[in-house]
Amino acid sequence: MKSYEKISTNILTDRLERLTAAGLVIKVPTRVNSTRNAYELTAKGQDMLPVLLEMIAWSAQYDSYPDGTALIAGAPADLLERIRSDRPALIEDLLAHQT
Repeated sequence: MKSYEKISTNILTDRLERLTAAGLVIKVPTRVNSTRNAYELTAKGQDMLPVLLEMIAWSAQYDSYPDGTALIAGAPADLLERIRSDRPALIEDLLAHQT
């Protein structure tokens, strides 16, 4: 909700439900007795990471917001460099930091 896109909770909920139904993520509780959940990639979702990273790299090259800001604004500063130069380590780091 705090991102540039200002996604509403009902849209986010719908998208997470679709990703869950497609088998790309699973819902996991964040802590005992909590109503909040987190989402983790399944093996199927993990296999999508190289595709998603390639889409991010393509988007950074060709797309921007109307104000000229790169679409990956708010992402770690070294994300594009890591996608280009050290993708296997980036994927490993992303998977290690789920939830």
